[in-house]
Amino acid sequence: MCEANGRIGWCVVLALWMAPGCLEVPSREPGASASDPAWSAGDAGWWLTDAAPGDAVPGDAVPGDAVPGDAVPSDATTADASWPADAAPRGCAPVEYQAFPDVLLDLEGRSASKAFEVPADVASVVVVVVGRSSDTYVVEELSDGNGQPWVSATPHGTVVSVRDAEALVFPGPFLSPNRAVWGQGVATAGVPNNPGVHAAAGQWHARVAGIDALGAPARALVNLWVMTRPAPGPECGGPTLALHLHFTGAGGWWAGTAGHDPRFRRLLRTVTALYRDAGIAVRLASMSDLDARLRIVEVPGGLSQVFARGAAEMGVDVFLVGRLQDASGSPLAGATAAIPGPARMPGTAASGVAVAVDLLGDADAVGVAVAHEVGHFLGLFHPDERDGRYPDQLADTPRGDAAAANVMYRSTVTGAQRFSPMQATVMGRSLTLSHTADQ
Repeated sequence: MCEANGRIGWCVVLALWMAPGCLEVPSREPGASASDPAWSAGDAGWWLTDAAPGDAVPGDAVPGDAVPGDAVPSDATTADASWPADAAPRGCAPVEYQAFPDVLLDLEGRSASKAFEVPADVASVVVVVVGRSSDTYVVEELSDGNGQPWVSATPHGTVVSVRDAEALVFPGPFLSPNRAVWGQGVATAGVPNNPGVHAAAGQWHARVAGIDALGAPARALVNLWVMTRPAPGPECGGPTLALHLHFTGAGGWWAGTAGHDPRFRRLLRTVTALYRDAGIAVRLASMSDLDARLRIVEVPGGLSQVFARGAAEMGVDVFLVGRLQDASGSPLAGATAAIPGPARMPGTAASGVAVAVDLLGDADAVGVAVAHEVGHFLGLFHPDERDGRYPDQLADTPRGDAAAANVMYRSTVTGAQRFSPMQATVMGRSLTLSHTADQ
C-alpha cells in the first residue's frame, strides 16, 4: 500500500508497497523442501510432476512462445463494446455473460440502475465496468435478489469519517459488506468475497459511478458486463490456475531461455507450493516476450498499457518487468489494477498483474510477489494496511505484525508465508480458474 498526499488512489490496488527495509524476502520457498514437485511438459502446458527439482522445466523443452498453440486464442479480443459474450470457453462450470453496452453516466457521474437475473445455483457474480482510460470508475451499488445492498454508496451502519473521505476515492463501496474497489478505466466487483455475504438469487441491480481526471463527475458512456458461474460439482475436479508469463529481459529471462535458469525454476516452485497449499493447482500455460523497453514501467499510465497486452482468455497474464515506479520515482514490488481482475476479458487496462523482478532480485521473493499479485486478481485484499486501517473481511487472516505470515501481507518480508483457509475459499470461487475436467 502506498499513499500520495495522504490519499489512497491507485495504490489501493497495488499489491506490495516498497519502502526501505521492505525488500528482504524468505531464503527458501514457504513450506517447500527438496522433495517438491517439478514442472514437465504436457498436452495443456506445463504441469507439476513428481520429478526431482533438478529435472524441472528442461531447457530444451521450454517453448520460445505460447505453449501449446491452442492455449492462447489467436483471436483474443480487446475490451470494448463489441466484446463477445461467448469469447471464453464454457468449461465444466460454465460462465454466463450479460452485457450492457453504452451505459450513460449522468451529470452526477452515475448510471441508472441496471437489472439482471442471477439463477439459484450461482456461486459467483462478477460485475466489470470498462470506460475511458482517464476516468476512475466503481461499482457503486450492487443488490441481490432479496434487495440486500452488498455494495452501497452509503452502507447501512457505516459512518464515513473525514479520514476515510480523504483516503478513499469512493469510501462507500470500499466500506460495504462486500468490498468493492475503484479502478482507472476498469472497475470490478466480485460477490461473495467474504463469508458474511449470502447472495440471494433473483433480480439483481447494479449502478456505476465515475469521476474524471480532475475529480469531477464523469459524464461518459461505459460498458458493463455481468458474469455468473454455478458452483462446480465433484465431477469437475479441483481448481486450476493457468499462468501466462510475459518477459521483458528482467532477471536475464526470456521465454526461450528462462527454463535453463535454476532461479526461474525456483520461482515456479515457490508459486506452485503456495497455491497447492490453498488447494489450487498451477499450470504454466504460455510464455512470450515483450519489448525490452517495457522493463521499466510507470504507474498507473504505463501499467495500463502493459496490461492491455494481456491476451489470456483463461487464467492470469503475469508481466515480469524490471522496475515499477510511481510518478515520483518511488519503487513498487508489484501491481494489480483491479480486485478481482477482469476474468476472461483480455486486452483491458486491468488484464494482468505485474512484478518488479530486478527490484526484488531473489527468486523466492519474486515467486511470493507473483503469488500475492495473482491473489489480488483472484479477489483477495491485504489483511490490513500500514496503520491497521481497512482490514479485509476475512476472520481468519492475521492482523498487524502477525499478518507478515500471510501471502497477502502488504509488504515483502522474510519467513514462511501461506494463504488462510478463507482466502483459499475466496480464490476458489474466482471465474479466472478452470477445473480438472476442463483440461
